[in-house]
Amino acid sequence: MRIITYQAKEVIDILLKEGSYKVTDSKMMKTYNSFKWRNDDFNPFKEAYDYIINRMKKLIDNIDLDDDIIAPIWGWYKYKSINKLNKDNPDLYRIELEIDEKKVLLSDFYIYEDIAVGGLSYIFEGDDDMVEKYLHAEDEVVFKFYDKMLNLDKAEYIQATFWKLKIENVKSIKKVSDLKTYIYKKKK
Repeated sequence: MRIITYQAKEVIDILLKEGSYKVTDSKMMKTYNSFKWRNDDFNPFKEAYDYIINRMKKLIDNIDLDDDIIAPIWGWYKYKSINKLNKDNPDLYRIELEIDEKKVLLSDFYIYEDIAVGGLSYIFEGDDDMVEKYLHAEDEVVFKFYDKMLNLDKAEYIQATFWKLKIENVKSIKKVSDLKTYIYKKKK
């Protein structure tokens, strides 16, 4: 399965030096840490990340899941416009990968983003009682609600999550601001 991921120079350096990269520290998770919420105890990114992590553990091959991994690597499987993705990530490196589909969870980006950015209170239009119901429900009840993001029939942007970025899966690494410059090209 062909995946595109956008990563910082530090990630590229680790990948080239160590042969793989994995998320082992929440400081590496930019969007997870960039918002302030009205209730400090409720971070909808944590909720959405936890959902993705749980579903990955249940639905994909977890051979690459090490004990120190706290979150997956995020990439793109389907996108309406690669130019938009490139424009949104000018300071990063675009890594093209080929990963076994059994090691990847696909989900609808827009549904995920609605939940992650707005949280359940956004989905339920500020109904805090409904939010509390879902926060304290059995996991499978919450997952049934969230699983809408796994329906990919109408998705224009499909995100792909996987546990490790491995050098053997890399087809190319290109700086987004200069897509003609190859940093790494896999030898045939």
